[in-house]
Amino acid sequence: MARTSGELHFDRDIRLVIRERLVYNRLPMRIDWYGYEVWQGENKLYWYDSQPHPDALLLASTHPHHKHIHPNIKHHRIPAPEMSFTKPNLTVLIKETQNWFISWIRKIDLRSCFRSCHEGSKTQRNHKRHQKS
Repeated sequence: MARTSGELHFDRDIRLVIRERLVYNRLPMRIDWYGYEVWQGENKLYWYDSQPHPDALLLASTHPHHKHIHPNIKHHRIPAPEMSFTKPNLTVLIKETQNWFISWIRKIDLRSCFRSCHEGSKTQRNHKRHQKS
């Protein structure tokens, strides 16, 4: 058995925390347990784990793989069909983290664009009022 852990750091203080327990007494090696967390600064955005919840019918399709999301992140779980014990999960996690980051940046850009456009139209209206006076 081997335990692996590490962190991948992305822009804007986003990091992916990785913990896996691997078993290799029989080949091929497989993941026996995992926990993957995505953080921005001190804010946990979401996480995956393989803790079984056999009574959670919503998770039955991917049991025991699931993802914790907001709101109520500890108890709000959804199925995680992309997670596996038999293939590496890291590629999926990196892509998802990058996609989350890109969508987050787009939201920020749209908000600032909306604010600028809104403030710009206010300025234009005020300028027109002053010209008429």
